[in-house]
Amino acid sequence: MLGVSKSGYYAWLNAPESRRAAKNRELLDQIVQIYEESNSRYGSPKILYRLKQRGYQCGHNRIARIMRKNGIKSKVVKKFRPRGKVIDKKHASPNILNMRFLWNALNQAWATDITCIPTKKGWVYLCVFLDLCSRAIVGWSVAEHNED
Repeated sequence: MLGVSKSGYYAWLNAPESRRAAKNRELLDQIVQIYEESNSRYGSPKILYRLKQRGYQCGHNRIARIMRKNGIKSKVVKKFRPRGKVIDKKHASPNILNMRFLWNALNQAWATDITCIPTKKGWVYLCVFLDLCSRAIVGWSVAEHNED
């Protein structure tokens, strides 16, 4: 069915373990030990660093492959950090201030900024309006979404 001769199959079946397979098995034992010492926190870069401290010579991809093949995965996940979106130029407002931030009269120019604030219930967005003459806050708004 697979196009393999019987003698070739039995030769493969009874062949001794290769040096690479034996080294991978030895590395797996060390990886599991380091992984357990770190309380399941270390990923492949830190495990590789610890292996090199113990005198093992191997590469990052090999360690990552052995870990992936054996279901070893770091339990630490990177925190979500909101990032700003790139605005298409056809949807952007024109720059009428043109870097002019000093004004002589009130309510001629306002500036605004939006910031994300993490809370126990999720992110909230704070928008603040500033008068460029008096540098006083003339308005603000808080919302659970960053739209409109």
